[in-house]
Amino acid sequence: MTSNIEIVKPSSEEEIIEILKRANAEKTKIHTYGHQDSGISIDRRAMNKIIKIDEVNLFATIEWGVNFSQLKKALEELNLTIQYPISSTSDLVLESFSSHDVIFG
Repeated sequence: MTSNIEIVKPSSEEEIIEILKRANAEKTKIHTYGHQDSGISIDRRAMNKIIKIDEVNLFATIEWGVNFSQLKKALEELNLTIQYPISSTSDLVLESFSSHDVIFG
């Protein structure tokens, strides 16, 4: 069995927009996690910038390829820390937190 998966490594929002336009025009499936047999797989590791850490409101603005090690290092420089999810299946911050159920307080 051969795989018809195309792996792309965008590094900007503009590149992602072009990938989405092409996939829509070609009616191609897009995957961002896991192993698939066909479609376009977006490797987000090149989109790994920490844009801003707001020390007052304890909020970080990050790109979707930032992993926990990167964020931990940046936070330690500001004497801050992060609450790690207990059952994460990914080392990517946004993917980890977005795959969990919302907890209302």
